Amino acid sequence: MRAIKITAVTIIGFILFMFLWAKAGNLYSSYQEYTAKNTQKSVLIAEKIDANVVVQGLPLSDRTTTKSGNGRVKQVWRIDGAETGKFEIIGNAQKDADNAGWSCAQYDNSGNSISQVAPQTFCHQLFVKVLNKFITNPSAIASQLIKRAEIQRSTADYRIGDLSFETDGEFYFVRRWSRM
Repeated sequence: MRAIKITAVTIIGFILFMFLWAKAGNLYSSYQEYTAKNTQKSVLIAEKIDANVVVQGLPLSDRTTTKSGNGRVKQVWRIDGAETGKFEIIGNAQKDADNAGWSCAQYDNSGNSISQVAPQTFCHQLFVKVLNKFITNPSAIASQLIKRAEIQRSTADYRIGDLSFETDGEFYFVRRWSRM
């Protein structure tokens, strides 16, 4: 009699597990369908990360040139308008660099991080300015990536050609995918 109770509980548990697993699969499929339908499309207008082109018109100052952790040329600027912001481009050939990355965060009067979803925030606008050097539809792509990063609480990326555009809402990157 006892063996039958354990078996019945096991079977019920298994059925419940399968039901929940199927539900999770449906939710994941729904998320993928939603993402596919709502993903903005863009066209690549620059295939290389040219340091001179990327920094042109950006609010940067105090450039220094050093070496990265693996010995490549690294140019670093202070971002004017972002208290602790730094912008860097890494690559021995600065006309065809490996990546551009920057940190940009804004804080309220209490020291709490401000969401970058709103398009009028400084960091959001900076992201759009950088994306504008590489792709069409930069505002929509920036909004999409920042929102997705905030919802997922992880890095969101958009890859087109050999370039990957990424953010977690505080750190932003344009990377040559083939050199990662």
